Amino acid sequence: MRLASAEDLPAVVALTTQAYAPYTALLGAPPIPVTEDYAPRIERGEIWLLEEGSHLAGLLVLERHADHAMIFSVAVAPAFQGRKLGIALLDFAEEQSRSWG
Repeated sequence: MRLASAEDLPAVVALTTQAYAPYTALLGAPPIPVTEDYAPRIERGEIWLLEEGSHLAGLLVLERHADHAMIFSVAVAPAFQGRKLGIALLDFAEEQSRSWG
């Protein structure tokens, strides 16, 4: 896992759009994570990337607040779905939140 940088913005947007595509079709409109502006979130250090080799497999958007942490989005690239990477991202969110106290 690593924090996203400004150079990762296009990949973050693409992965999120692909991961949420089934929900976009189901809901008839894109879910909020698809329409989000991720540049400020990257600047705040809220986006963590999960890579497998040279491929972006998933991402976690984790907000840090004074008294809690909040998961905004968990997204796994379609090619990597079904491999329990979403669970790995949630486990990381829990570990990161605990490290923040």
